[in-house]
Amino acid sequence: TWLPASAYTVQHLLFIHTWLTLVPFLICGAGLIIFALVLQRMYRKADSIVAPWLAHMCGDIAMMGVAVNLMGM
Repeated sequence: TWLPASAYTVQHLLFIHTWLTLVPFLICGAGLIIFALVLQRMYRKADSIVAPWLAHMCGDIAMMGVAVNLMGM
């Protein structure tokens, strides 16, 4: 379970690494690995991609809201 969660985390951190200083970057990394493990658990429990997909979509929407707020739009 750690390999896919790590791959998920690295892929997402590569996308945002230029936006953050070290401490927020590390906090994001910790949050992402926990989120990835939760998504894996949801997938195993539901035996379907739908639940983790919906959770990921909600996370993406929340992150877009944060980004828009930080940019002052």
